[in-house]
Amino acid sequence: MRARCGRGYIMALGYISFTWALIAHGEHYPLVAPREFLRILSDLIYKKLCFGSFCHSELMNHLKSEMNVLWMMLLIFSCPIETMSVQFKVVGPAAPLVAVAGEDLVLPCSLQPNISAEDMMVEWSRSDHTGSDTLVHLYEDYKDRNGDQMESYRQRTALFKEELKKGNASLKLSALQPSDDGAYQCFIRYGSQYDDATVYVKVEVYFKVVVPAAPLVAVAGEDLVLPCSLQPNISAKDMIVEWIRLHRTDTLVHLYEDYKDRNRDQMESYRGRTALFKEELKKGNTSLKLSALQPSDDGAYKCFIRYGSQYDDATLYVEVKGKGFHGWKIAIICFSVFGVILTAFIAYILKDKYSKKQLSPTQCSVITYMRLHTENPRKELDLSKFNTSEEGYRRLIPAVSNCRKAQFAGCNLTAGCIEELNAALKTENSSLKELDLSNNNLQDSGVEKLSDGLKSSHCKVETLRFAGCNLTAGCIEELNAALKTENSSLKELDLSNNNLQDSGVEKLSDGLKSSHCKVETLRLALCNLEKKTCETLGAALLSETWTLKELDLSKNNLRDSGMEKLSDGLKSSNCTLGILRLATCNFTGKSCKFLISALKSKISSLKELDLSGNDLQGSGVEELFMDPQSSPCKLEILRLALCYIEEKVCEYLGSALNQENSLKELDLSNNDLQDSGVELLSAGLKSSHCKLEILRLSGCMITEKGCSSLASCLSSSSSHLTELDLTYNNPGDSGENLLTPHCKPGTLRYERLRQYGCDLTLDPNTAYRALSLSEENRRVEWRGGQQSYPDHPERFDRWPQVLSRERVTGRCYWEAEWSGGLIYVALSYKTISRKGRVSDSRFGGNEKSWILMINNNSYSVHHNNNITDLPPPPSPSNRVGVYVDCPAGTLSFYTISSHTHTHSHTPSHTQTLTHLHTFYTTFTEPLYAGFGLNKACSVCLCKIE
Repeated sequence: MRARCGRGYIMALGYISFTWALIAHGEHYPLVAPREFLRILSDLIYKKLCFGSFCHSELMNHLKSEMNVLWMMLLIFSCPIETMSVQFKVVGPAAPLVAVAGEDLVLPCSLQPNISAEDMMVEWSRSDHTGSDTLVHLYEDYKDRNGDQMESYRQRTALFKEELKKGNASLKLSALQPSDDGAYQCFIRYGSQYDDATVYVKVEVYFKVVVPAAPLVAVAGEDLVLPCSLQPNISAKDMIVEWIRLHRTDTLVHLYEDYKDRNRDQMESYRGRTALFKEELKKGNTSLKLSALQPSDDGAYKCFIRYGSQYDDATLYVEVKGKGFHGWKIAIICFSVFGVILTAFIAYILKDKYSKKQLSPTQCSVITYMRLHTENPRKELDLSKFNTSEEGYRRLIPAVSNCRKAQFAGCNLTAGCIEELNAALKTENSSLKELDLSNNNLQDSGVEKLSDGLKSSHCKVETLRFAGCNLTAGCIEELNAALKTENSSLKELDLSNNNLQDSGVEKLSDGLKSSHCKVETLRLALCNLEKKTCETLGAALLSETWTLKELDLSKNNLRDSGMEKLSDGLKSSNCTLGILRLATCNFTGKSCKFLISALKSKISSLKELDLSGNDLQGSGVEELFMDPQSSPCKLEILRLALCYIEEKVCEYLGSALNQENSLKELDLSNNDLQDSGVELLSAGLKSSHCKLEILRLSGCMITEKGCSSLASCLSSSSSHLTELDLTYNNPGDSGENLLTPHCKPGTLRYERLRQYGCDLTLDPNTAYRALSLSEENRRVEWRGGQQSYPDHPERFDRWPQVLSRERVTGRCYWEAEWSGGLIYVALSYKTISRKGRVSDSRFGGNEKSWILMINNNSYSVHHNNNITDLPPPPSPSNRVGVYVDCPAGTLSFYTISSHTHTHSHTPSHTQTLTHLHTFYTTFTEPLYAGFGLNKACSVCLCKIE
């Protein structure tokens, strides 16, 4: 009877009380699956009832029969126990794994909780591949079963067998190949329970093409192998391998692309005589076999290999004995070389492709001459893009008179260059509006040499930057003379990072108060200034003639006493200041008391205030917001990063946001707000009065709890928030999951998408004949007429369209700039029709393509002849961004607007992405980027830095 009761008790509690039972008997076992549990349990009962080594034979017989019954009952109940008890989750990395081709890579995947996976099925496959050939690695019934494994993964995959019992199902992928780039699924099943995780792999391809340095010598009539290989020895099967002859008009010897030989344009003399070693391509061997050598085979050969945007080439030489002498070769080579040099130099001049080439002074003179005689002014002259001598730079400088912007920052300009620049500023009909001379060792003498040009009636410069030029107060009188000139056009002056001291600013104020001075923006960051400067500028703000709108005094030792003097000017009815930057000026909370009187003034025009990097602490900021009725409600942008404020301040900020206010951007980064501070701030964020669009909380020690508070704000119908910065916090996956459903797809930080940037080029074989490609096949423009393209089955014959050469895979982001009236940016399957004017071949007119159409400032999206008109973005732009998540099936379009932030001594440029539209679909075929354009239009793929 006791035995029966014992068995019933064991089966009743079973798997639920097993862990407790093991601990109570002093046994230690890892968490196991139910079948394993049954074996251990029976072993334990048997061991315990036998009391060590002694066991009576009668008792043994009784136990055997009892154990048989127990086993039968346990087996009967094992299935429901197994079904009900095994619960697990498959976990993989959230971020893509980045590795270099040729290296080994571990793809992490594990079970939670860490139960054994030894008796489970573990399957790794390519989730971004279609069809049945997707298996990467299969483990089942305690063995690897890779009979159906993809060919490219054979002998390169392995699980960590000893780690399986710990729930670690990670896969080791050896000798990474370019084709390994993409999405992988880790699928684990036990009985009816299963789960999976997706792991994204980004393979960066770097390689060098290697050929023998010594010439290859062979006899006419023999076969010859032209050695060429990749280092490291990565597979070249999915690369472009092109062998060409140098110094010939017809150059193609052999072309391998898209897994096939494509020798339609092969030189006639090589037909039927060339071959690659196809089985060796996977080892990086791209050698060419040349059969039955002919005397004409003598010469230089180039082995060119491309994968996406990565390419390299190498040249080897072949000497064929018994070839005879062909005198006409010399003439052909000479004319060819001369033509190449002439064409290249013209391209440098017309297309600015000279950044990496050493230019002689004579060549620089030619470039200047052509720029000066161009009918329309150039947008920019950037000396840093030219590789030339000091004399070459001097000869380039006169070209600024026919440019709108001159970028000379950090170019080590000499006295001779400054003299040339001074002469250019006095040129009649000069177009120059912006001149940046930052980070050149000009010293006071350099400014003195430029003064005549700046005072000239022909000078139209509106923006002048002298940041970091080793200037002192001694140069200010020359600048004042230019500011007082009746026809002065100067509106922005940057003197940051110079040792001007208070005396220099005192002299400068004389020119700033002149009735002829038009300066609206003044930057004096990091100029070794103190209290006296604040007194001088405070008095200048009282002047009726000074219309200053932006002032930057950051990184100067102004202290509270300086703020007191400056605030006198801020309260003036004559003060028109809209932007004030006072970051890192050694202010304390006392400074806020002086500021508040100015900010509460009904006549205050201040819209942007930056107090970052000052030890304001709680008391100082509380002064600003303690009384919501008198808070600085006219401010639209407030930056309080690294001000040593804590959660209490958030209560006052929340109250201010709950009142009528104009605040659109708030930066509280790098303050110890914690979750409690965010919760207090959220009370104001939910208010219908809150107009906040940008909230930066980077490095504020926020966890999942704080994210929950923010999520409730984002879900509010009255929320205007479009950008939320939570970098350098610890929200965890759960915190991110709370926020993600509520994040609006409006304005995003550029960096969020840049990590998926891909470098694309356009495929000449698909380009409509009226379209011309240039700039290394990154730019397309309408030229009209018939371009000299060879016939090709992939060419669009009726619509002015072109596709990219590279395939779009995984997660991919690219940008494009356009000019002209009507263009469209497309994503298309490669199988789209190329013939006729029907919708089957027009981007957006069928199921195989999606487009964003831009017609001046009108936007619409098209797919399968369905058209959706879009509202225009808030800021006009001629640049778009495209983001594709192939596994997720999303395609998003953005406009990109650029902004310049000059709150520090070195201006910074940021780009803002405004979401236009997202397509949600399932991609079933290989994808390619594309463009379409009308007459007088052009589109250029931008490089993602």
